[in-house]
Amino acid sequence: MKKINVGIDISKEKCNLCYRSGLEIVREEECSNEVRALKKALWKRSSSAPSTPDDTSTL
Repeated sequence: MKKINVGIDISKEKCNLCYRSGLEIVREEECSNEVRALKKALWKRSSSAPSTPDDTSTL
């Protein structure tokens, strides 16, 4: 299993996400600064995610 680190820059209008594997940047993306949008962006990239972004009981 490959280890991916996520960095999040949060501002009033948006969140910028940076996915890294070691020193390599795997992906960068932007989402709105809302909890639901941030959950959706993170779960979309997670291989071990629960069935829906609102199902946080397994975290």
